[in-house]
Amino acid sequence: MTDLRRPEPWNPRELAEVTPREYEDQVCAWLSQATAPNRIDWKSRVVTPGRGGNYEIDVVGEMSLLRGAQIRILVECKRWRRRVDRDVILAHTQKLRNTASHKGFIFSTSGFQRGAIEAATEAGIATLTFEDGNARYETRSMGSPHEPSDWRPFPRYAAYLMSTTGKSTISRSLVSSEYIGSLTEWLREDIPQLAQE
Repeated sequence: MTDLRRPEPWNPRELAEVTPREYEDQVCAWLSQATAPNRIDWKSRVVTPGRGGNYEIDVVGEMSLLRGAQIRILVECKRWRRRVDRDVILAHTQKLRNTASHKGFIFSTSGFQRGAIEAATEAGIATLTFEDGNARYETRSMGSPHEPSDWRPFPRYAAYLMSTTGKSTISRSLVSSEYIGSLTEWLREDIPQLAQE
Protein backbone atom coordinates (compact mmCIF):
# COMPACT_ATOMS: atom_id res chain seq x y z
CA MET A 1 0.00 0.00 0.00
CA THR A 2 1.39 3.41 -0.92
CA ASP A 3 1.24 5.97 1.87
CA LEU A 4 1.12 9.33 0.08
CA ARG A 5 1.89 11.10 3.37
CA ARG A 6 5.38 9.66 3.35
CA PRO A 7 8.02 12.28 2.52
CA GLU A 8 9.22 10.20 -0.48
CA PRO A 9 6.21 8.15 -1.66
CA TRP A 10 8.04 7.09 -4.83
CA ASN A 11 10.45 4.92 -2.80
CA PRO A 12 9.78 1.34 -1.64
CA ARG A 13 8.27 0.82 1.80
CA GLU A 14 10.36 -2.31 2.36
CA LEU A 15 13.52 -3.70 0.80
CA ALA A 16 13.04 -6.57 -1.63
CA GLU A 17 14.48 -9.83 -0.39
CA VAL A 18 16.73 -10.68 -3.31
CA THR A 19 20.24 -12.08 -3.62
CA PRO A 20 22.78 -10.09 -5.66
CA ARG A 21 22.73 -12.73 -8.40
CA GLU A 22 18.90 -12.90 -8.56
CA TYR A 23 18.82 -9.10 -8.69
CA GLU A 24 21.25 -8.80 -11.60
CA ASP A 25 19.67 -11.74 -13.44
CA GLN A 26 16.17 -10.23 -13.13
CA VAL A 27 17.36 -6.83 -14.39
CA CYS A 28 19.17 -8.55 -17.28
CA ALA A 29 15.98 -10.50 -18.14
CA TRP A 30 13.83 -7.34 -18.19
CA LEU A 31 16.31 -5.52 -20.41
CA SER A 32 16.55 -8.51 -22.77
CA GLN A 33 12.77 -8.62 -22.97
CA ALA A 34 12.58 -4.85 -23.58
CA THR A 35 14.99 -5.04 -26.53
CA ALA A 36 13.85 -8.32 -28.11
CA PRO A 37 14.25 -9.22 -30.96
CA ASN A 38 17.05 -6.68 -31.34
CA ARG A 39 20.75 -7.38 -31.32
CA ILE A 40 21.61 -6.07 -27.86
CA ASP A 41 23.64 -8.63 -25.96
CA TRP A 42 23.03 -8.26 -22.20
CA LYS A 43 25.56 -9.73 -19.74
CA SER A 44 25.83 -9.49 -15.99
CA ARG A 45 28.98 -9.01 -13.90
CA VAL A 46 31.18 -7.50 -16.62
CA VAL A 47 34.59 -5.82 -16.38
CA THR A 48 34.55 -2.91 -18.82
CA PRO A 49 37.75 -1.10 -19.84
CA GLY A 50 37.75 2.68 -19.73
CA ARG A 51 39.96 5.72 -19.37
CA GLY A 52 41.81 5.40 -16.10
CA GLY A 53 41.30 1.64 -15.67
CA ASN A 54 38.67 -1.07 -15.61
CA TYR A 55 35.15 -0.81 -14.18
CA GLU A 56 33.16 -3.66 -12.66
CA ILE A 57 29.63 -3.17 -14.00
CA ASP A 58 26.59 -5.16 -12.83
CA VAL A 59 24.93 -5.44 -16.27
CA VAL A 60 26.22 -4.31 -19.68
CA GLY A 61 24.34 -4.26 -22.97
CA GLU A 62 26.25 -4.06 -26.26
CA MET A 63 25.07 -3.78 -29.84
CA SER A 64 26.95 -3.47 -33.16
CA LEU A 65 25.63 -1.12 -35.82
CA LEU A 66 26.45 -0.45 -39.45
CA ARG A 67 30.11 -1.27 -39.96
CA GLY A 68 31.07 -2.18 -36.42
CA ALA A 69 30.01 0.91 -34.46
CA GLN A 70 29.39 -0.16 -30.85
CA ILE A 71 26.51 0.95 -28.64
CA ARG A 72 27.13 0.26 -24.93
CA ILE A 73 24.63 0.57 -22.05
CA LEU A 74 25.80 0.43 -18.42
CA VAL A 75 23.51 -0.75 -15.62
CA GLU A 76 24.21 -0.59 -11.90
CA CYS A 77 22.15 -2.59 -9.38
CA LYS A 78 22.35 -0.96 -5.94
CA ARG A 79 21.28 -3.37 -3.19
CA TRP A 80 21.60 -0.89 -0.35
CA ARG A 81 19.70 0.08 2.78
CA ARG A 82 20.11 3.79 2.10
CA ARG A 83 18.66 5.87 -0.69
CA VAL A 84 20.81 6.49 -3.76
CA ASP A 85 22.03 10.09 -3.70
CA ARG A 86 23.16 12.60 -6.34
CA ASP A 87 26.84 11.59 -5.98
CA VAL A 88 26.05 8.08 -7.25
CA ILE A 89 24.41 9.61 -10.35
CA LEU A 90 27.43 11.85 -10.95
CA ALA A 91 29.79 8.86 -10.58
CA HIS A 92 27.69 6.84 -13.06
CA THR A 93 27.76 9.76 -15.51
CA GLN A 94 31.55 9.71 -15.28
CA LYS A 95 31.64 5.94 -15.90
CA LEU A 96 29.51 6.44 -19.01
CA ARG A 97 32.00 9.01 -20.32
CA ASN A 98 35.10 7.02 -19.38
CA THR A 99 33.84 3.86 -21.11
CA ALA A 100 32.36 5.65 -24.16
CA SER A 101 28.92 4.29 -23.25
CA HIS A 102 25.67 5.69 -24.59
CA LYS A 103 23.02 5.09 -21.93
CA GLY A 104 22.88 4.30 -18.26
CA PHE A 105 20.51 2.75 -15.75
CA ILE A 106 20.61 2.62 -11.98
CA PHE A 107 18.31 0.18 -10.19
CA SER A 108 17.95 0.51 -6.40
CA THR A 109 16.25 -1.67 -3.79
CA SER A 110 16.05 1.27 -1.36
CA GLY A 111 15.01 4.07 -3.71
CA PHE A 112 16.42 7.47 -4.58
CA GLN A 113 16.70 10.89 -3.03
CA ARG A 114 14.80 13.56 -4.98
CA GLY A 115 18.08 15.27 -5.97
CA ALA A 116 19.36 12.00 -7.44
CA ILE A 117 16.27 11.59 -9.62
CA GLU A 118 16.56 15.21 -10.79
CA ALA A 119 20.26 14.79 -11.64
CA ALA A 120 19.59 11.48 -13.43
CA THR A 121 16.77 12.96 -15.50
CA GLU A 122 19.04 15.83 -16.53
CA ALA A 123 21.90 13.43 -17.41
CA GLY A 124 19.64 10.98 -19.30
CA ILE A 125 20.17 8.15 -16.79
CA ALA A 126 17.20 5.93 -15.98
CA THR A 127 16.45 5.45 -12.28
CA LEU A 128 14.38 2.45 -11.22
CA THR A 129 13.31 1.17 -7.83
CA PHE A 130 13.45 -2.62 -7.57
CA GLU A 131 10.69 -4.09 -5.40
CA ASP A 132 8.99 -7.26 -4.29
CA GLY A 133 6.13 -7.84 -6.75
CA ASN A 134 3.56 -7.86 -3.94
CA ALA A 135 4.44 -4.21 -3.28
CA ARG A 136 2.13 -3.41 -6.23
CA TYR A 137 -0.87 -4.59 -4.21
CA GLU A 138 -2.90 -1.74 -2.75
CA THR A 139 -6.16 -1.64 -0.83
CA ARG A 140 -8.50 1.16 0.17
CA SER A 141 -9.41 -0.31 3.53
CA MET A 142 -8.93 1.11 6.99
CA GLY A 143 -6.46 -0.56 9.32
CA SER A 144 -3.43 -2.67 8.58
CA PRO A 145 -2.58 -3.60 4.98
CA HIS A 146 -3.77 -6.95 3.65
CA GLU A 147 -1.79 -9.50 1.69
CA PRO A 148 -2.70 -10.11 -1.97
CA SER A 149 -5.22 -12.87 -2.66
CA ASP A 150 -3.96 -16.17 -4.07
CA TRP A 151 -6.28 -15.86 -7.08
CA ARG A 152 -4.45 -12.71 -8.28
CA PRO A 153 -0.80 -13.67 -8.73
CA PHE A 154 1.75 -10.88 -8.68
CA PRO A 155 5.21 -11.14 -10.25
CA ARG A 156 8.04 -12.09 -7.95
CA TYR A 157 9.73 -8.72 -8.62
CA ALA A 158 8.70 -5.40 -10.13
CA ALA A 159 10.37 -2.05 -10.70
CA TYR A 160 9.32 1.54 -11.26
CA LEU A 161 11.04 3.75 -13.83
CA MET A 162 11.13 7.27 -12.39
CA SER A 163 11.86 10.72 -13.73
CA THR A 164 11.05 14.30 -12.89
CA THR A 165 8.34 15.87 -15.00
CA GLY A 166 8.42 19.33 -13.48
CA LYS A 167 9.70 21.15 -10.43
CA SER A 168 7.77 19.05 -7.94
CA THR A 169 6.48 16.04 -9.87
CA ILE A 170 8.05 12.61 -10.12
CA SER A 171 6.49 10.17 -12.57
CA ARG A 172 6.60 6.40 -12.08
CA SER A 173 6.10 3.74 -14.76
CA LEU A 174 5.70 0.08 -13.85
CA VAL A 175 8.22 -2.47 -15.10
CA SER A 176 7.65 -6.21 -14.76
CA SER A 177 7.67 -9.22 -17.06
CA GLU A 178 4.09 -8.32 -18.07
CA TYR A 179 4.70 -4.54 -18.39
CA ILE A 180 7.98 -3.90 -20.17
CA GLY A 181 6.91 -1.04 -22.47
CA SER A 182 8.36 1.83 -20.43
CA LEU A 183 11.84 0.26 -20.60
CA THR A 184 11.50 -0.28 -24.36
CA GLU A 185 10.43 3.34 -24.91
CA TRP A 186 13.21 4.72 -22.74
CA LEU A 187 15.87 2.74 -24.63
CA ARG A 188 14.50 3.80 -28.03
CA GLU A 189 14.64 7.53 -27.19
CA ASP A 190 18.39 7.80 -27.86
CA ILE A 191 19.01 4.64 -29.88
CA PRO A 192 16.78 5.05 -32.96
CA GLN A 193 18.15 1.83 -34.48
CA LEU A 194 16.08 -0.12 -31.93
CA ALA A 195 12.89 1.39 -33.34
CA GLN A 196 13.84 0.44 -36.91
CA GLU A 197 13.99 -3.28 -36.30
